[in-house]
Amino acid sequence: MTSHLPDDVTIEWTYISGSTNVRDALVTGNCDILVTGNCDIATIGISNFVMAIENDYPLTLISAGSGSSQYFYSKNKDITKFEDINDDTRIAIGSKGGSGHLAFLMMCEQVFGDPMIYDKNLVTMSFTDMIASLSTSNELDCALFSMPEFINAGQVQDLVLIEDLTDLYLEKGLTSCFVANENFYQANPFLVDAFINATLDAYSFISNHPDQAADLLGEIYGIEPRYIEAELTKIPLSNEIAGYDNIAYTLYRIGMLDKEPRLFIDLPNYTRIPYKD
Repeated sequence: MTSHLPDDVTIEWTYISGSTNVRDALVTGNCDILVTGNCDIATIGISNFVMAIENDYPLTLISAGSGSSQYFYSKNKDITKFEDINDDTRIAIGSKGGSGHLAFLMMCEQVFGDPMIYDKNLVTMSFTDMIASLSTSNELDCALFSMPEFINAGQVQDLVLIEDLTDLYLEKGLTSCFVANENFYQANPFLVDAFINATLDAYSFISNHPDQAADLLGEIYGIEPRYIEAELTKIPLSNEIAGYDNIAYTLYRIGMLDKEPRLFIDLPNYTRIPYKD
């Protein structure tokens, strides 16, 4: 990214865990200086962005980010396919309103005709707690994992992958997105453009050299590069937002939004956002 910036501009990277914490850091971000816990640009799930702006958080959408495989596992020998889910099935997810949750709901709508048919069966917990529960008890029947958590899921005895939701997740546009603090976005159009160009350069490098990208990312995240390379090969990279209106209205239909959401074309900067019909 530095090749796109003037010499007097520096970048500081910070890691903040959890979409809610990232959102709050963006809201409190200072557009002149980046301090620990605050940020100017970050990546969050597209559904988290929709919920944030519909609740009047001062955030601005820049472009799409990366996607992640979504795998649905079962530990119950009577549940060998998605259609076997029933009223007694206890299902663990990371959080409600997140992209994985929406992918599950959309799959329920496709299979059962009702996205909320098994909403009461869902229990939210950390991925660490999911693994612990699945490893030591029969409390959970099924669980939804993404990258990198599914690596550990594969080590749980009797836990079987029964549905890959990745294609649906990608089809519906349920990827992450790059988001900026609203004040930073308005005050620094040149820096935002530099970020977009750097993102496209990174996407090009990853697409053309997934093995090298996997080695670099493996060192940063402590994950075996082979898992990362498989993920990079499976998930196509694009900076184009897709399915925004459908995602927003799904959140409204399931009660995650109190009022009818605005459309993509109602976003104040929508003409600057890469978008795929």
